[in-house]
Amino acid sequence: MLDGLFGKKTAMFEAALHGLQERGEAIAENLANLDTPSYKARRVAFEEQMQFVRTHRAADLAATTPAHFRLGPRSAFEVRPVESRDRSSTLRNDGNNVDVDVEMTALAKNQLSYSYVAELTKRQFEGLKSVIRGS
Repeated sequence: MLDGLFGKKTAMFEAALHGLQERGEAIAENLANLDTPSYKARRVAFEEQMQFVRTHRAADLAATTPAHFRLGPRSAFEVRPVESRDRSSTLRNDGNNVDVDVEMTALAKNQLSYSYVAELTKRQFEGLKSVIRGS
């Protein structure tokens, strides 16, 4: 619905904010479980799906039958953050693999990204507001 009303940019901003929020929650969970034995760090990814939406037009990849596989989301509204666990490493003898330095860096980067996308979204709506008001 937003895609028709406000354009594809707004949908991309919404998907990015949702993905960044999910990532922030995962980082917070990782930090909260810093001392939990056998805890494996949680990761959230969504950028590849967003890139796919940006570079592929839905018409180019239209499925002609329900049996066709979809390569990726057709629009930003279909972008879903993908959660995974980093089970490939162990930093300590208790099996926990959360590295506080890595998590704090990821948290700072995520907060900056979220603030940036929120500011872009705000500017998008301010532009729409000025058009509606005629100023």
